[in-house]
Amino acid sequence: MSLEPTPVAVTAASDKPVPARIRVALIEDSTDYAAGLAAFLNSQPDLEVCGIFRTADDVRPSITAARPNVILLDIGLPGESGLSLLPQLPELAPGSETLVLTTFEDPGTIAVAVEHGASGFVLKRGGLVEIVAAVRKVAAGGVALSDSVARELLQQFRKRRQTASLLPNLSPQENRLLMLLSEGQSLKQAAAAAGITYETSRRYMVSIYRKLRVNSMTQALTYYLRSLRG
Repeated sequence: MSLEPTPVAVTAASDKPVPARIRVALIEDSTDYAAGLAAFLNSQPDLEVCGIFRTADDVRPSITAARPNVILLDIGLPGESGLSLLPQLPELAPGSETLVLTTFEDPGTIAVAVEHGASGFVLKRGGLVEIVAAVRKVAAGGVALSDSVARELLQQFRKRRQTASLLPNLSPQENRLLMLLSEGQSLKQAAAAAGITYETSRRYMVSIYRKLRVNSMTQALTYYLRSLRG
């Protein structure tokens, strides 16, 4: 496995540098599924699998050296669960984004995964093409959710917003932008829905990051979602 620095290119949709080849680590206990997924990922011109791990104990000593940009994490690992491992991944693999990959669609599991720092949540039954699209999206700094997962989260958030207060340290416009992003919209879509330009929405996000003391859209949304849960 090469440890040479990976060249990067900057995507127009995000300020986050995106590698010319996105390094993907798989944390998946099914050998057959992991092999098939790895083969498909490696067939893409902009993706490469940098490591396959079956358990949390396999991950800890090795994933730092693998230097993944995106981690595909199965929740249903033997022994320690993927949800338990999830909050540890930012320290084990600095700069990486974690995409939860599972067969489960439990609302509580989804909420916990988002709160623990997942940048996306896709179902295995969604297929390989959907998984690849999600990998590219989170690598570019976006949030990736399967349609069914997004609908479930949207229903939860709408119920919670009925009794939730706005974040007091944000302006009404900033609160509205976060609300739209929490519903699964991209920043451009949220800007259009809020009646502002994309550049204005980017300025709002800079202000949100500063006020909430966070460094990314994922962290801002996690802060927002936690406030809804009280």
